[in-house]
Amino acid sequence: MYAEILAEQPDAALNSLPNGTSRLSALLFVRLPEAWPQLRSYFFTRAECGMRSSAILGFVGLPTLGYHLEAALAYGAYAEASVYFTGLILVIGGFRLLVPAWSWPVWLVALPWLLPGDWALKTEGLWRFVSHDIWPAAL
Repeated sequence: MYAEILAEQPDAALNSLPNGTSRLSALLFVRLPEAWPQLRSYFFTRAECGMRSSAILGFVGLPTLGYHLEAALAYGAYAEASVYFTGLILVIGGFRLLVPAWSWPVWLVALPWLLPGDWALKTEGLWRFVSHDIWPAAL
């Protein structure tokens, strides 16, 4: 979707660039600023869908917030269930306040060290993502 959003931007600004401008410069200084509102909107939509899916998947047995909410309701622990439900509403409703736009680069850089397990950042995969997957070749 991100590639489609970037590809749908008008070419007028790209045509005004001097010859020899690198693709990375064109992406960072022309395409990205034009597409930023749509990219930001899509990011928030997908993040909210992910949080809601996490809650729903919990009701079918995956250990998410929804799972703990359903378990508390099943055991009659309504005070605990109300805390889970309130937390779910706060996370979904307050996502834009919890993750302000200025913090996205910080989270993206810090993410490899914050993820649990032995996950490691592999530079060849990152380079392929940046150079090929974000800006795929024309069909």
